[in-house]
Amino acid sequence: MKKIYKLLILIVIQITLLSYLYFSKKSLEAYNANIKNTSEVSVKGEHLAEIKDNLEVTEVRDLETNKPLDKMYKIGEEKANLYRLYYNKNVELNTGESLRKVADSNSGNINILDVILRKSYPNVSLQEMGVDTAEEAYQAIQLAIWNVEGKTNRRFIGGELTTVDSVREEMKANNTKLFRTASNIVKEMEIYQRDEELLEEENLVDVNLLVEDTNEYILVRDNEYIYGPYKYEVINGILENAEVTLLDENENIIERAKIVDSNGLEIEDVSSVREFYVSFPTSYDYADVSLKANLKIVTPTIYATEENYVFVADTYERAELIRNSSITIEE
Repeated sequence: MKKIYKLLILIVIQITLLSYLYFSKKSLEAYNANIKNTSEVSVKGEHLAEIKDNLEVTEVRDLETNKPLDKMYKIGEEKANLYRLYYNKNVELNTGESLRKVADSNSGNINILDVILRKSYPNVSLQEMGVDTAEEAYQAIQLAIWNVEGKTNRRFIGGELTTVDSVREEMKANNTKLFRTASNIVKEMEIYQRDEELLEEENLVDVNLLVEDTNEYILVRDNEYIYGPYKYEVINGILENAEVTLLDENENIIERAKIVDSNGLEIEDVSSVREFYVSFPTSYDYADVSLKANLKIVTPTIYATEENYVFVADTYERAELIRNSSITIEE
């Protein structure tokens, strides 16, 4: 009987340990899944419209509130957000209306607008922005744009009427969360307006290929080196795709070179990971690891109607960035 009890106790202990390991693993997976790469703007950027000479208004949504926050405008096939640049509650657009790109924006705050749009929904979550709906996010951004543009010397219509508090008083609105969010955006932008270096850093777009100082080949297998890990991060851009190429000292592609994970298994799509290893034959004593990344960059663009009413569109431009790191095999 004692032996049976001991056996049962051992079984219970084993089940407990296995359960602990299983749920610990699940907790770790859940934790990792919730980690956000804050350096990236968004996953794919479907909400951004590609910059073109002319874009068409594709949606006008009634927001069931008082002017001047009663309309929500979308532009381009992607239905990107479109905002009135200067405060004028009588300016309205219609679906199908065409707007032209303005070469000289007349906005003294184009870099600030860049930061406003990048730090707002849908580039960050509604919760992070401090609002409940996409419509509220749009209205908060619109308020912030009016406030920021009203403080530049190049304004058309603005001044004291463009502040968040002034618009709220005019509307007799009571949505505290919405106006508080708009005010917080304006306060943050005032920091950038006072510090040009900080603004330049915030608008930096780059891809960093991070090489650990401890990098050394971790395995020689079947006449191949496996080196790593290599990591890369995207700063203020939306990664469309990435590829890694290994070149020899004469800048020729190394034959049979592969991109692999920590287990030596080949990675088909480098865009799907942020850490990788490289594998190449031991007949080479040098390799140049070249990372090429294609990005979408949030770049607000000024558009105007035939009557010269100006708007700012949530648009993007493309960039290709290449970063390199070399490996030298020493005997």
